[in-house]
Amino acid sequence: MGAALLDNPQTASSLITALRLACPHLPISCKIRLLDTDLPLPKTIAFAKAMEAAGACALNVHMRTKEDKQSDPARWELLRPVVDAVQIPVVANGDLYTREDVERMRAMSGCAAVMLARPVLYNPSVLRTLRCGTTKDGGKEGATVHEVTTISSSSALSSPVSLRLLPLIEVIRAYLRVCLRYESHVSNAKYVVLEMIVRRRHPDHVKPVLLPLDVSEGINVNTVSRTKTLHALAELFGVVAEKGEGKRMDAGSIGIEGLHHYADDYFGSAKVEQGGVVVAKRREGGKECAGAECLCSKRQKVREEFKADSVAQITSAGAQ
Repeated sequence: MGAALLDNPQTASSLITALRLACPHLPISCKIRLLDTDLPLPKTIAFAKAMEAAGACALNVHMRTKEDKQSDPARWELLRPVVDAVQIPVVANGDLYTREDVERMRAMSGCAAVMLARPVLYNPSVLRTLRCGTTKDGGKEGATVHEVTTISSSSALSSPVSLRLLPLIEVIRAYLRVCLRYESHVSNAKYVVLEMIVRRRHPDHVKPVLLPLDVSEGINVNTVSRTKTLHALAELFGVVAEKGEGKRMDAGSIGIEGLHHYADDYFGSAKVEQGGVVVAKRREGGKECAGAECLCSKRQKVREEFKADSVAQITSAGAQ
């Protein structure tokens, strides 16, 4: 939920109730932040109970207040009273970067599950460390992702597997192979790769325990940003496309969105909004680039061309 709704539990409750009535066959959950910074959490517990009474099937709690900064440590110690106050499952969110963090959180709070955001940007293979299943080598430390033979979302069905985080370079290469296979837009692929190597979003208190980047000196923000095609991006990381992979994407002729343009200064600039147009402004006083404004007309043109081609093909097929 938007943080503003934390100050209006009546409106928040009405939204949950309306969703339950409109979608009776679907589970409805909500995500909140803490409303208190000290025990016994009267405001947070009252809000949680209101969401439960309104019909929420689960409650996700981001363990920060709306006044807390992203860089402030999550308040793990405050979740237990919320879990004890409601009957619905409570999902924990905030600074859970390792399997050990997750296990510690579940033990100290009794939460039913966890939700990850920035930890997945740090290294997506953190998700494999949280899976349950059996491996060919019996779950030994160092088993590769390909050695997991059975995966279950419930630990009741199988025993936990202790899998290490994969080296970041291995994760990026695996990601780029998938991008090539499914012809992802190069702009999106570059964004995801840069999120993994820049680490700009992670709290300062977490950064000292993050694993080294483990990428070659020739790979950095500048070299990634300079790539203009999916093939070039893949080759930078030593990934060679198989025959036919990524061809249409490099030609810019796939999908209704057509060509996707990437602002190379995104990771080295502050973004500001001027008159409804997003402007990328370089931190060192460089020229402003109203890239979003020109992209709109370019994308519109691509859409129109795509639609015209589609109509022509349908007309041609009908004539035959």
